[in-house]
Amino acid sequence: MRIAVLHGEIAADAGPDEQDTLVEVSSVVEVLEDLGHAAIAVPCNLDLSALAASLRRERPDLVFNLVESLDGAGSLIHLVPSLVEHMRIPMTGASAAALFATSNKLLSKRVMELRGIPVPAAADERVLRTGEGLPPGPVLVKSVWEHASVGIGDSSVFVPESAERLLAELERRRGTDGGAWFAESFVDGREFNLAVLESGGRPVVMPAAEIEFVDFPEGKPRMVGYIAKWDPGSFEYTHTIRRFDFPEADRELLDRLADLALTCFEVFELSGYARVDFRVDPRGEPWVLEVNANPCISPDSGMVAAARRAGIEYPGLIERIAGAAAIRRARGKLKKGSSARAGFRGRPGSGIPGLEFRDSPTALDRDGIGRIVGMTGHFFPEEEAGAVELAQERIDKGEAAGYSFVLADLDGSLAGYACYGKAFGSLSSWDLYWIAVDPAAQGSGVGTAIISRVVHAIRAQGGRRIYAETSGRPLYRNTRRFYEDRGFALAARLEGFYGAGDDKLIYELEVSPL
Repeated sequence: MRIAVLHGEIAADAGPDEQDTLVEVSSVVEVLEDLGHAAIAVPCNLDLSALAASLRRERPDLVFNLVESLDGAGSLIHLVPSLVEHMRIPMTGASAAALFATSNKLLSKRVMELRGIPVPAAADERVLRTGEGLPPGPVLVKSVWEHASVGIGDSSVFVPESAERLLAELERRRGTDGGAWFAESFVDGREFNLAVLESGGRPVVMPAAEIEFVDFPEGKPRMVGYIAKWDPGSFEYTHTIRRFDFPEADRELLDRLADLALTCFEVFELSGYARVDFRVDPRGEPWVLEVNANPCISPDSGMVAAARRAGIEYPGLIERIAGAAAIRRARGKLKKGSSARAGFRGRPGSGIPGLEFRDSPTALDRDGIGRIVGMTGHFFPEEEAGAVELAQERIDKGEAAGYSFVLADLDGSLAGYACYGKAFGSLSSWDLYWIAVDPAAQGSGVGTAIISRVVHAIRAQGGRRIYAETSGRPLYRNTRRFYEDRGFALAARLEGFYGAGDDKLIYELEVSPL
């Protein structure tokens, strides 16, 4: 493909947050070229007619949108995407409307409040002038439009003496970088970032990251301000550490964060990729701070770190972001032309070019199975290890292990698999132990094709029922929808089986005889 990588024009004296865009652009262009695409970086400014002429001249198949601001203003983030949409060129990431709605922090807060998403109380100049009151507790003063923690430092957190005092502070800051400002209640607690990546037309939550505030002195606000992000020599930069490992006690909290991240993605109708930032108060209650619909994807960014934690290296992430845009364009044709559902009712043919099946895992598949299970973001390390152990047992013992496999290779690479076996003590019931599909292949019919092959194999051995177990947690709603869309019916619910508020759901599929 011919890909135009658009970014805001960077002034020579721009701050490190804007200069980082150049690193981001060069990294993305390099990856796209390594993947065999013809990529060209296109700086954008307020002369949109010149940009339109450039795009008509270059005739790109795809625009990779890295525009975070125009003329140094985040409030103009939607202008370039609006032009690209007007020209009907496929574009990575969120739409112009979604970028506008999420970049205006006050507007996004109001939208989230209306949808029941918890956000800290806030007040801008208009609210303070009408005497509607101060946000409770200490406040954090921040820009309405700018991201990258522009203008945020220790002095941004304080307890205002009065509404008049806070109003004066907002008016003072209005003349500085960041344009309009507002104040929100400062949630003093844990900080989390959850990245969301669209794969196969569906949003997938990457592993949660927590920012730890190491050795912060008493009284110093525990937050990620501007210098914590952009000044490598500062205390804040070296003492804010990202971590991905959590104890079992955090499972319920991480599930809530993941569900809220997915809800935000859906509410704002985002696409491609995004990052949702949270604070969690001392009671364990999460609060959404911001929804970033166009997060930084420089090699050292949080989005990239989360993807890597999910087993997606940098080139794979860039390929998936570009691929998601291409899939959105072709998805309607794919769904209309795919024989996946027909294959499910009949023999296990997929109708998907490049898809081939195998019935026995090899040693090379162990890492692939672990990678795919890990990339779903649904399981803890010990559960991922369990999936790999079943494959190893089949490798070691063959059919005597009692575990059967369907492995789906798409263009020579493992794209998904299922593990199943005859239920102990039953004459005709079978258990589906695992089914997982690489997020990049989700929505393309690979999962349905795998199920089709499993059903065909079980039917050939006289099986009459297939049982699949999953969790009732919100994080698993796509899994439940997958089973239901393929004819499985909920047969039983065991309340609190996995833990408080975590039910086991047992789905059943009746298999007709040959």
